Amino acid sequence: MRILKYYEINVDAILKSLILLGFAAFFLISVFNENYIFYVNPRYVTYIIYASIAKILISIFFLKDIFRPVRRQKPNKLNYLIFFIPLLMAFLIPGGTIETNSLHSFQMSTHAGAGSGDNEVEVNKEYSESTNSKQQNIMLQDGKIIMDDQSFMYWYDELYINQRRYIGKEIEVVGFVFRMDDFNESEFVPARFIMTCCAADMQPGGFLCRYENASQFEDAEWVKVIGTVEQITFRDQPMPVIVAHSVEHTEKPDNEYVYPF
Repeated sequence: MRILKYYEINVDAILKSLILLGFAAFFLISVFNENYIFYVNPRYVTYIIYASIAKILISIFFLKDIFRPVRRQKPNKLNYLIFFIPLLMAFLIPGGTIETNSLHSFQMSTHAGAGSGDNEVEVNKEYSESTNSKQQNIMLQDGKIIMDDQSFMYWYDELYINQRRYIGKEIEVVGFVFRMDDFNESEFVPARFIMTCCAADMQPGGFLCRYENASQFEDAEWVKVIGTVEQITFRDQPMPVIVAHSVEHTEKPDNEYVYPF
């Protein structure tokens, strides 16, 4: 028979408050330091802040019960380890981008909207820096496609959907060298990691590139590719390909990830 004791301090309330405040602190620090980009798509930052505020408010609700006497069984502190262990790991293990030696475990992102370009989507060529409209962010710069941090996903969609429109256009893209087992020595993808929701769904994405000296570049090396857009049939599907004129080593961007939204 277990003996119920009378406790002057509510240990449960203390532990619950510490856990909630700990996670709220981690989330807010991640937002302040902008480390959240390693974990979630930036469009969710508002929800992170709201969730942190909710945790703080709930912890206050528990704090008021700390000195309220409770007559119950002695709490099993081991039950709280399932929360404290990941909380400690979150603070002790710094966030960062995916290690390059893990690239072999990824498969290339398949573009759902790939097509031959027979049913082309009209694209507004006007551009305005004051809007985030997807169509208005798609433009040619002096007749050249520039896939930078802001426009990578826009061009990634546009070139797959309207492939024929851009055949013969010059293109410039920065990405890391990504290869799959069935690529030949002259093929690689100058890829970027695409984060749709969070780090768990991240995949490398980009366009197949053909360059006669591709073998001189190592996997995961960051390169700047300049070439021409062509169309090929790859794995029984039409797809855009970059026929490279030049490929050179470059520094990786501050944020290695790109986001669809």
